[in-house]
Amino acid sequence: MGPSQHDSTVSTNDKETLWVVPKLATDGSNWVTFKIWFLFAMASHNIDRHFNGSDTPLPTPTYTTLDEIKWTTANHNKSQAYLSLVRRWKHDEHEAHAQLAQVMSDSLLIKIQHAGMVADMWNTIITEFDRKGYMVQVDLC
Repeated sequence: MGPSQHDSTVSTNDKETLWVVPKLATDGSNWVTFKIWFLFAMASHNIDRHFNGSDTPLPTPTYTTLDEIKWTTANHNKSQAYLSLVRRWKHDEHEAHAQLAQVMSDSLLIKIQHAGMVADMWNTIITEFDRKGYMVQVDLC
C-alpha cells in the first residue's frame, strides 16, 4: 500500500503538506471545515493577516525633500528600509493570492479575480459561503 494524499501521519518537517488544503466545494458543502483548515494553513505561514485586512500596504514615508538628489543619508536609509518592507508585503500578498487561487473552483476564481487585495477577495468568499454554510447547518438540524 502506497502513501495516501490524505495520510493522517504527516511529518511536521514536511513543509509542503502544511499547505495542503482541500478545495472549497462549488456548492460550499465543505465551507465550515475548509475555512478552518485554510485559515490555520495561512497562519502557519504568517500571511493570515492579509485575509482579514489587518496587514495593509505601508504608507509612503515622508522625506525632508522630494528631490532625491538632495536627500540626506537618513532619507536614503529610510527609503531602503521602506522598499524592503514593501517588497516583503507584496511577496506575502502574492503568496496569499496564489494560495487562495489553488483552493477555489474556476468559476469562483473568475468571480473574485478583480477584487484587488486578498482581503477583498476573501470578504467576497465569506459573504457568499457563510450564508450557504448557515443554510447547510439549518438543513442538518
